[in-house]
Amino acid sequence: MPSPDTSATPVLAEDKGSTEPSTESSANHSRDSSKAPKPRNRVRFTPSTPGGHSSDNTNPPAAFDSRHESDLQARPAIKPLPFPRPTSLIQRSHSAGDVAKDIADSSPPKPARPGSIRAHSSSDVASSGEDSDNGLEMSSEAAGKRVHSQQTAQDRAERLSRMIGSSSAPGSRTASPHRLSPLQSPSPTPPPQHQNPPHLDLANLSLDKLHSRRTYGIEDENDEDDEKKRESNSPKKRNPYLDAAARLVRHHTTKGPRKDRAERSDHAYKVSAPPTPLRSGQVTPIQEQRGRDYVPRPNEYREGFLSSILKLYDESGLGSAVSHTPVGNVAASIRERHPSSASSLLPSKEKRDPSPASSGVTTPKAKREKWYDNKQTTSSSSLSNLSNLVHSATVLAHPAGSPATTPSSENGRPQGPKLIRPQLKSRSVSALDTVFGRNKGLKPDDSIHIQVHIAETMTRQAYLMKMCKALMMYGAPTHRLEEQMRMSARVLEIEGQFLYIPGCMIISFDDSRTHTTEVKIVRTNQAIDLGKLREVHEIYKETLHDMIGVAEAMERLETVLIREQRYNRWILVGVYGLASACVGPFAFQARPIDLPVAFFLGCCLGFMQLILAPKSELYSNIFEVTAAVLTSFLARAFGSIRGGDLFCFSALAQSSIALILPGYTVLCGALELQSRNILAGSVRMVYAIIYSLFLGYGITIGTSFYGGIDSHAISETSCRSTTPEWFPFIFVPPFTLCLIVINQGKWKQMPSMVIIAFTGYVVNKFSAIRFASNAQIANTLGALAVGVMGNLYSRIRHGVAAAALLPAIFVQVPSGLAASGSLVSGVTSANQINNRAGSGGGVTTVSNGTQATEATVNSMVFNVGALGTPLEWPDAKKAADQVRQWGIEQLLAIWRRAKGKERDVLRWGDEIEYLVVAYDHQQQKVKLSLRQADILDALAKDVALQKQGGCVPELQNIARGGEPLPTFHPEFGRFMLEATPGKPWGIGFKDLLDVEPNMKWRRTIAKEHMDPDEYPITLTTFPRLGTRDDFITPYYPPSGDRLRSQFLPDEIANPHIRFPTLAANIRARRGRKVEINVPIFKDERTNVPFKDPTVDYDLHKWPEDDDVRNGAAKEDHIYMDAMAFGMGSCCLQITFQAKNIIEGRKLYDQLSPLGPILLALTAATPIYKGFLADTDVRWNQISRAVDDRTPEELGEKPLHNDRWRLPKSRYASNSTYISQDPRLRKEYMDQELVVDEGIKQRLMDEGMDDLLATHFAHLFIRDPIVIFGEDLKELDLSKTDHFENLQSTNWQHMRFKPPPPDNSIGWRVEFRPMEIQITDFENAAFSVFIVLVTRAILSFDLNFYIPIPRTTENMETAHSRDAVLKEKFYFRNDPLPPRPTKATTNGHGSGATTPATLPSRPPTPTGPVEDEYSRMTVDDIINGQSSPSGNSTKAFPGLIPLVESYLNSMNVDVQTRCDLARYLDLIRKRANGTYWTAAKWIRHFVRGHGEYAGDSVVSERVTYDLCKAVEEMTRCEGRSGERVGWEMFMHNKGMARKRKGESACG
Repeated sequence: MPSPDTSATPVLAEDKGSTEPSTESSANHSRDSSKAPKPRNRVRFTPSTPGGHSSDNTNPPAAFDSRHESDLQARPAIKPLPFPRPTSLIQRSHSAGDVAKDIADSSPPKPARPGSIRAHSSSDVASSGEDSDNGLEMSSEAAGKRVHSQQTAQDRAERLSRMIGSSSAPGSRTASPHRLSPLQSPSPTPPPQHQNPPHLDLANLSLDKLHSRRTYGIEDENDEDDEKKRESNSPKKRNPYLDAAARLVRHHTTKGPRKDRAERSDHAYKVSAPPTPLRSGQVTPIQEQRGRDYVPRPNEYREGFLSSILKLYDESGLGSAVSHTPVGNVAASIRERHPSSASSLLPSKEKRDPSPASSGVTTPKAKREKWYDNKQTTSSSSLSNLSNLVHSATVLAHPAGSPATTPSSENGRPQGPKLIRPQLKSRSVSALDTVFGRNKGLKPDDSIHIQVHIAETMTRQAYLMKMCKALMMYGAPTHRLEEQMRMSARVLEIEGQFLYIPGCMIISFDDSRTHTTEVKIVRTNQAIDLGKLREVHEIYKETLHDMIGVAEAMERLETVLIREQRYNRWILVGVYGLASACVGPFAFQARPIDLPVAFFLGCCLGFMQLILAPKSELYSNIFEVTAAVLTSFLARAFGSIRGGDLFCFSALAQSSIALILPGYTVLCGALELQSRNILAGSVRMVYAIIYSLFLGYGITIGTSFYGGIDSHAISETSCRSTTPEWFPFIFVPPFTLCLIVINQGKWKQMPSMVIIAFTGYVVNKFSAIRFASNAQIANTLGALAVGVMGNLYSRIRHGVAAAALLPAIFVQVPSGLAASGSLVSGVTSANQINNRAGSGGGVTTVSNGTQATEATVNSMVFNVGALGTPLEWPDAKKAADQVRQWGIEQLLAIWRRAKGKERDVLRWGDEIEYLVVAYDHQQQKVKLSLRQADILDALAKDVALQKQGGCVPELQNIARGGEPLPTFHPEFGRFMLEATPGKPWGIGFKDLLDVEPNMKWRRTIAKEHMDPDEYPITLTTFPRLGTRDDFITPYYPPSGDRLRSQFLPDEIANPHIRFPTLAANIRARRGRKVEINVPIFKDERTNVPFKDPTVDYDLHKWPEDDDVRNGAAKEDHIYMDAMAFGMGSCCLQITFQAKNIIEGRKLYDQLSPLGPILLALTAATPIYKGFLADTDVRWNQISRAVDDRTPEELGEKPLHNDRWRLPKSRYASNSTYISQDPRLRKEYMDQELVVDEGIKQRLMDEGMDDLLATHFAHLFIRDPIVIFGEDLKELDLSKTDHFENLQSTNWQHMRFKPPPPDNSIGWRVEFRPMEIQITDFENAAFSVFIVLVTRAILSFDLNFYIPIPRTTENMETAHSRDAVLKEKFYFRNDPLPPRPTKATTNGHGSGATTPATLPSRPPTPTGPVEDEYSRMTVDDIINGQSSPSGNSTKAFPGLIPLVESYLNSMNVDVQTRCDLARYLDLIRKRANGTYWTAAKWIRHFVRGHGEYAGDSVVSERVTYDLCKAVEEMTRCEGRSGERVGWEMFMHNKGMARKRKGESACG
């Protein structure tokens, strides 16, 4: 039994047993005799071991194995070694008898058909019966000659085999019975002595035609009948790569004489696959890939072209002489053939001691040239170079230092070449030369085998490239392209690497044996063809699973590639129009009347893309831009007909370009990034962004062009009227069908695609309604539904999921972009281009990119204070009780620490809020600037301000020293800024005089960090907030899932997570949008009844849009529907720090009745949403804007889910008194006060008195609106987050504020009702006045108690137009205590102390409560009144006289008194009507404007002039000649000429 280490040698296996040579057998056959063919043998490529590697690397097996079929079946399997060893340069060839008989034998037995894929390999065992179709056509005469030549060749082979002989048994794989050393090869059996081998002429053997046979092997197993049958049939299509392989072989083998060739190793056509583990993140781990399509890495790959060609070099130049020459003659034979390279290739032992040649076998016919006279010819030089190439390749292919590659040396020294007389060729070599016809220049058969192998490798590589191109062309998922090509290469045993970048696949075909690589680049424009994609995927799957062969796959691929498109281009142009008409209703709110225009615009787009772009490569580069320009131009033209009442511009503009949106590009990029293909994903995403910018640019240009032509061009980015809710659904299936036709889908694919697309849309639609506050959830659920349906389809129908998903994805994309408003954002830029041309710097241009950038900046600026993840209302409602309980615990912790806190420094501070407006001086327009974040960022980055300590605490952490800078803070609206002094003010009079300069400084600093066309004005509200025009810059379309307003976008609010969550949860808790109705000011031409013309009663975007149809908008009222209308108002707030809790509670009570009076004095809000209102103040509008009461709490429905009916909003007047003053009567309290008794009891159990416990128990009847999930994990008593959650969302006109947890600040009281004034002088005057009032209250122990319901009535009275002069308010008749007090000072005139002699307990009032107060005018309350009888002791003294009495008691110096008198004079004259309130002046300014039509409408031009007048008034304060605003500061124009700074003291 052969050893597993031995190699195989080819033998001739006949059916009669012995293969021993005999002289008698050679004499029985003549050269010309004809004889019936022997039993059929096969010529095959066969590996020596199952692994394809030889066990004996020094004596590798032959590439041919010619033996009988029965011998092959009986041959035992040989166990392969784990690693192949290098192959020796000295190789054995076939025996002549084997080769000759194999060639002569024309009909070996037919084997079983191998696998479909590997059947095409030249290394396979045999061909199928289909080879009969590839036979050679020949005449009968030629056929006869062929049979004769075959028989002749057979006889010759038999005689030759008997002469040469073999020492191997027929079934043995060893060359000899004994093991050979690495540098030895077996010596062939010498022929009989004194017998010349006959001359065999095989010139008629048509080896050159064997290339027409099957490409996976060379066989001849057809008898003469099969040959004739083959001749009568048409030959099959010739492999086109076989000719290329033949040319390649000829090109590399024409140099030098053809020599004897050596046998190949058993792995001649395969190389071991190098272990190249994948890097993490490149592909899915292998254990997750072992599905149906996973192909493991093969143990061996097919060798490349160079490896195959090197065999020809090896066999023709070196190995043939070595392997068929006796051991002693090896060196001589090599030197004879390659004298220039023999010394470097042979071992040193062979060079030193060559074996003597065997002479006398034949007599030379002619005198041979002496070896030392031999001159190296060009041919030999060429062979020398080739031998060097072989040697170099062998060195690369084998480990260093192996016997096959390392030159021999003795004693460690390299041996130089020695000139040795060449020996005579052995008889066997000469016989083989004769057999193969080398002396006649015939093509060797091995070159044909190599041609076949190369051709097959070319075919497989071509298949891979063609498959790659098809997948890329027809829209296969790009994130799987590399994996698909890798699996295909493995199943074809092609060693390759694949790198995909968008539009290009780089393929590297490797040859590990020669360390060479052939790089191919497959480039194609990526498109979508759903029908062809499915066919290509089927070919890929069938090839991968060995169901079809490469040849068939190539033919089918070629058929798919050359087939014309399914639908004609002109038909597709019409389908483009239908698609645009169908996408409008469900994605862009298009109405039925818009559909014909959308169809026309869609046809225009299809014509440009399908007809024009293919005709011009240059135009195709700008197709997207030109398409967007044309369609947006036409859309705006149609939309502007009849002022926009006929067609919807936004729906037309967006639906016309919906088919060229980069949705599929974004999808592929996202999938690539998710699969860790960073390169391709990043490139594709960047391209998608740039592509989107191109579309936005085109829209901007197109709309700008039409805007320049038509001054009345429409600018609305939403449709004015809407359609029924069921209307959009009927257009989803038609749009999907259009997408399938446009993308060349098959009819049988359409039902499943329509079902998947419609399912995804329905899920997305209803999810958006359910999760309206978070669009990402709706999009996720829609995409999930599409993915699940697509994968179910692929598994049930065995189709390609990607093709089924694409239409559904395209249905998802347009509506998503419409929701974001990104497609029509270019309209705003167009408006700015048309309206702001030449306005100078500082213009903010809007595009998708700038919007995203600004939003990012805002998020970075304002999310600094974000506390975590806010809960949506359903979740927040569940946690409300927990927050209330924990809030009370935190309050009690503060109470325990600070209830005895005493002698805090008396301090106070003010808060000023600005509106930031941007002017367009050329167009004479003014807008709100949403650059709050940019302004704060500029303030924070100012180096000069940083050196002084900085002025934006939210963005800076700088130690403040010296004179602190004012500080700036964000507010609810992105158009607002809040400014406060850098440090609290003291009670000293010097601090009072520093307030006005500090306010002017704040405004100056803010203006320096704004754009040139921006200015911080102090109006309460912007006059045109919520109008239908572009009143904000940058512009955002109205509505959003947070506010859901008809008039305002979500982007108008601060992006800090607290503010949008507050707005959304108030609306959600309420169950409808907030309702703000302000009575209209009825002027001469005001419509009666007045119906707000800005209200869209046909809007159906949100469920809350039904509010207006249910009566939310009242007649003769201005209707507003969002929190931003109230919280976007500016005010002036003053906060006082008391010395202890007793003083703080007293200030809270005594300032409470003053709130309505100061509200009326500071009235400054006569305009809402571009209309004059019949009110003067903001309070009720804010109250309604944050009113979260449910219908049950409002009393509209019986209580069922809620606990109480609540009479007031969260933003309202005070409902409690908290001081323990004995003068506080129970009758003063609110008898309808709602209190949480459980919380009250909990507070009282901890020692809190009844009044204060009632106050907090009343505040805690409200639900917390903004709750962060992270705060619910653990109660932290060192914080006040849960307490402030409720405290800070109860916006009463007075607020009692406990100290912080660290007790660094004392008990505080916040006075909130005053409205912001136009000038800093006015704001300073009211700030100083209210501070002086508090000092008078504490000094004189004043009593302003009136019943709380009367204060609530006063708040309503303050809203009346010109209430300061026309209305009366409830106020206490006598604020003085029954006994006089003496005020003392601290010796410094600061007024910092309270009276020294006070009664220990003032007496409790008696008598009817109604006698303690009466109705007074504001003038009476501020300036005092006299009794009708002249008895002044029973008349109210007035607040200013009380303040002056306090100042008199403080011994204030004259200059300070004169400076303070300027402020008191403004208050006095404002109260008596000498000076106008801001509300009266604004109404007068509007009604006196030349463009005012008397219809209560405040136009853009009027608003522009009003803001410019306010800006001028801020600078001049009415004191510069005949300037505007003098009515607010001087009682006549003559006094306006006084120099600025002159006081009434003169």
